[in-house]
Amino acid sequence: MPFANDASRKVVFFAGPHKAAATSVEEWFYNYYTKEDSDHFALRHWAWPIVVGPRADQLDEPWKVFQQLVLAPDDKEMKEEIMVSIQETFDGSDTGIILGTESFDQVGRYSHGDAVKAMNDVLQRLGVAKEEVTVIINYRSPRLDQWISVWKHSGVPSYRSFMCDSQDRHQLREERIEQLSTLMDPLYMAQTFVKQGWNVRLIDMEGVERANKDIVNVIACDILGGKCLMKDSIVYGHRGDETHFNVEERDFRELTEEQRQEADKLFRARDCAFEEYLSKHPKFQVGYQDNLWSDCDEQDLGREDVFVYLAGMPQALYSGLLSQFNCSEDGGLTIDELLDGEHLDNLTPEDVFADSKASNFFVIVLLPIVCILAIAYQVMKRSNDDIGDGIVMGNIRPNISDAKEKMSDAKKKIKNKLKRKDVYRDEFRDRRGMTVHEMSEVFADEDWKMSVDDDNQFSLFSKKKGDANSVSLTL
Repeated sequence: MPFANDASRKVVFFAGPHKAAATSVEEWFYNYYTKEDSDHFALRHWAWPIVVGPRADQLDEPWKVFQQLVLAPDDKEMKEEIMVSIQETFDGSDTGIILGTESFDQVGRYSHGDAVKAMNDVLQRLGVAKEEVTVIINYRSPRLDQWISVWKHSGVPSYRSFMCDSQDRHQLREERIEQLSTLMDPLYMAQTFVKQGWNVRLIDMEGVERANKDIVNVIACDILGGKCLMKDSIVYGHRGDETHFNVEERDFRELTEEQRQEADKLFRARDCAFEEYLSKHPKFQVGYQDNLWSDCDEQDLGREDVFVYLAGMPQALYSGLLSQFNCSEDGGLTIDELLDGEHLDNLTPEDVFADSKASNFFVIVLLPIVCILAIAYQVMKRSNDDIGDGIVMGNIRPNISDAKEKMSDAKKKIKNKLKRKDVYRDEFRDRRGMTVHEMSEVFADEDWKMSVDDDNQFSLFSKKKGDANSVSLTL
């Protein structure tokens, strides 16, 4: 649905993610507004900021300049060049601006960048209200194709090495988990952005392909409302344009067809965790929906509590994908074991990473804490009838004494069976909805000792295990 014709100028962010035609979109819009022979009639009311300056002029790929807002937030000179260009372009536009980078997929607790802050910095500079903001996200399917593309562009010779080499190498393992929780999780991106109060348009790329259309023309024609040749949905004056796709042509034969389907099912199962929340959200729309959520109700894809578990634990996806290779004698849970749900009833943290010596700290300390926090948060949430959707840290004040009474039973369930049946799918990822003070109250008389510093970083360590097994998290 194109934008309404009103007086308020808009900001449209294209957020990738990586390996979902992101570079193609960025390069096309950059060329559209910079080439001398480009016909600007179709999108004459919109503008893509062209950044100029001593720092920006040194970039080999100028259409990727906006990634600096996420990857180099402390580079003040570069940031100012970008902000000045954005401001000038916005002021001179009729309808608004569109800008983007695949690095806007850096959201969530596992990401090394902070895309939400970078985007909010732009909006604050322009003085644009959240209602005038739209984020475009590409949803690539089959889901496994995107993950294989990550490997193909990694420089690692084989997919087996891409997975197995990360098993006992901490830095590589963290990199894989970050990739699985950011660029491979577009629906968590969407949930994050709608909770900022922004509109989100998700494009199902498989549906676009089935409609015999081009992803760039879908954005320009269907979303921005540009002048297009309606029969073919091609931007007016640009019929001959060829969208460049950064495709690595290496063959992929390391998984059987059955294994490929199995891995794709794992990704789709996680996507199902977001269906209830996003499909009903007024700020969320899907274009060309085809494969997205198409089989969430089918029994063989998994149970609802399995979806929730996968949505909150990218380490489980990593373990499942790793299990497709015999990287070691003692592997973790297989994809089938994760999806059938039966193993969750007696699942222990060690089962997820049974084969990784380097992950003992995560297994013994961090994973139990994360699970406990998730259940504690839901118990608190349910104890307050006046708490609605869109919970933000510091905005809720649960009944602490009531929560602590229920906490004991919840923790027993976590310790004994790690059941997830009482966890809401759409809130599982928002474990940080409680304030530090409230968390410290909950754990005051439990098995975990807690300390909080002035920067809202809290440390938990087992009273039985001692300081040696402490873990620090920042809220």
